[in-house]
Amino acid sequence: MALNLNCTAQTGTLQLTQEELEGLVHMYQEEKMAREVYLKMAELYNVPIFENIAKSEERHKEAVASLLEKAGYDLSELEQLGVGEFKDEELQNLYNTLVTAGSQSLADGLAVGKLIEETDIGDLEKYISETENSAIEQVYSHLENGSEHHLAAFEGWLDHLG
Repeated sequence: MALNLNCTAQTGTLQLTQEELEGLVHMYQEEKMAREVYLKMAELYNVPIFENIAKSEERHKEAVASLLEKAGYDLSELEQLGVGEFKDEELQNLYNTLVTAGSQSLADGLAVGKLIEETDIGDLEKYISETENSAIEQVYSHLENGSEHHLAAFEGWLDHLG
């Protein structure tokens, strides 16, 4: 069932089902959560992986935001949330848990990064399988590819640490 959230954007109109809308809102918050966990890890550990991947997560969040905006979704409520604040209670709890776990050591921080990327890939695969919208599929596939690279980077760092 398509929501009545259509708006004409510069590139056109995007109609979403309720499930697609919920998936995009979740992914927006998940990308925000990943970015903010990585920035916390960057504050703790002097290794470039966290800051570099945090920048990528910001671009991922912006890609999802673009789809939401094309569908007429008002992002203001999500954009007003502070660092470490999430509308989704599960993501709020996950953020708190991951920051605490990752703060124990560099290896723990890297393991948290690995877990975030594995979770991200699983969610993206799920959402790709649930949509027939080519714009969403394209963005999610791009994000999944990025997450696979991030996962490989975290695994490489963990292997290096032994």
